Order: sequence, then C-alpha cells, then structure tokens
Amino acid sequence: MTRLEQLQLWSATNLTSTHVASMSTSLRELYLPLAGNAPAIVSTIAEHLVGLRKLLLNIDGRLTLADVEPLVERLALLELLEIECRRGIEADAVSCITRLTQLQTLRLTACVDLSDTTLMRLARSLQRLSALELGPCHNITDCAMYSVATSGSPHLTRLMLLGARSLDDRAVSRLALAPRKLLEFTLEESQISDRGVASLAHSFPSLRLLSLALSSQLSSACISTFLLFPKLRHLRITGCQGITDDALPLLCNLTQLESLSLGHMPLLSQQSIETLKATLPNLTVISF
Repeated sequence: MTRLEQLQLWSATNLTSTHVASMSTSLRELYLPLAGNAPAIVSTIAEHLVGLRKLLLNIDGRLTLADVEPLVERLALLELLEIECRRGIEADAVSCITRLTQLQTLRLTACVDLSDTTLMRLARSLQRLSALELGPCHNITDCAMYSVATSGSPHLTRLMLLGARSLDDRAVSRLALAPRKLLEFTLEESQISDRGVASLAHSFPSLRLLSLALSSQLSSACISTFLLFPKLRHLRITGCQGITDDALPLLCNLTQLESLSLGHMPLLSQQSIETLKATLPNLTVISF
C-alpha cells in the first residue's frame, strides 16, 4: 500500500479533531484551511502527526501562545511553517516558534505587535532559515535589520517584510552587512528612497525578485538603479506614486525581466505602459 505523505484540503469547514486524528501518521506535508475549531485541531495535529516536515495553516481566527506551544513541543522536525491568520498571531506565539530550530522556511501573516525583540530572537534562533516572510512589520526598526544581517541565518535567500512603515535607508544599510546571498527581497510600505535602492543594488546585485510596493519616498530616479540588477526577473513597484512617465522607458533595458507590477501610480499613463509592453513582448505587466 502506498503511504500518503502529502495532503492538501482546500475546504475544511466541517473538519474536526477526530478527522485529523484519523489521518495517516506517514504524512510529511499538510495544508489546512481552518475555521471555527482551530485551536483543538492544531493541538490534534501536534499530537498525531509528529512526522510532519511541512505545515501550512490558513486560520479564520486568532492564534495564541497556547495554540502554538503543542506544535513546537511535538513537531520538532518541521522544516516549513506557513500560517495565515485573519485575526492575528500574538507576539508570544511568534516568539515560541524560535524553538523550531530545524525550520528552513517561515511565513507568518497578521502578526500582532511584532517587535524588534521578537524578530531578533527569530533571526538568532533559526539558523537554518532560507526564507523568512513576516507581516505586518509596523514596529520593526533598523535595529532588527542589523540583527538579521549579523546574527541571522547564513542561508537566508528570501526576505519579505510587509507593512514595514518604520524602515528606511538606514535599515537597508544595516541589511547590507549580511552575506550577499539574498535572491528575493520584499520591503513594502517602507520609507526607502532612491538612495536606499542604490544601496541594495550594491549589496545584493544578484536579486531576482524585488518588491518595493507602496514605498512613498521613491522617485523616477530609482528606475535607472534597477538596471544595476542584471539578474532581476520580477519587479513590483505598485503604489510608488513618485514614478513618472519620463523614467519608464528605461525599463526597456531590463530585457531579462519577466514580470512587472504597476498600478495606483497616477503619474504613469496607459500609453507609456503600452509602449513598454510593445518593446518587451515577453514581459508580463500587471497594472490596474
């Protein structure tokens, strides 16, 4: 009999702890969208599926320390943990995850009051991480970026910080102290300026994905700096309202670019976007 090692449920409205307890103990990957009884189901996952390597949860509720502790205590082999939580993940619950030292990928959305201290603990404790995605990061400062760069995982290639309203060029300069292994970098809703983009290009020239959406301090001058990323495949500058029509033609020189996200940019005309599409027919432009 073939052992079931991967299970994805796209709808689990009526899922109960009994259902989870009956799942094959050979499972290594599990994706579950959870509704009303999330805490009990999470606890049952921890009790019965101790061999899990990858766990993805979409929770319509709030995740507390009491919910996360069973996972941390029993699922010591987890390499990937992704939790989307509509009503928030409490700070204590995030801190508890630092004990999952085998994690290689960590993605948490709707973190409540995520602080520098918590991010520093994650950076120092999870030394196997190759991908870290967190949000919102309203309270994160450049101090945490220094810790990520100097004490974080030497394997980190993907860093995504959403809602990073307090981060600016200083944060980028701190991050530049990290080994030059970043391939994907997302810093959305930040205060990064054109100068910060230039610093990124100098420190991480091998970036393949760069997302600076909703960065209010960027101007058209940053467009020429994007040319300093010779391996860039995906660029997201949605909501960067300081970018104008005059600079957009420069992107025609990024012939390796595969996707470009625009939109909510009142100084860009549809005509300039269409011209860019015509010049780079293989480029997927997402604009609205």
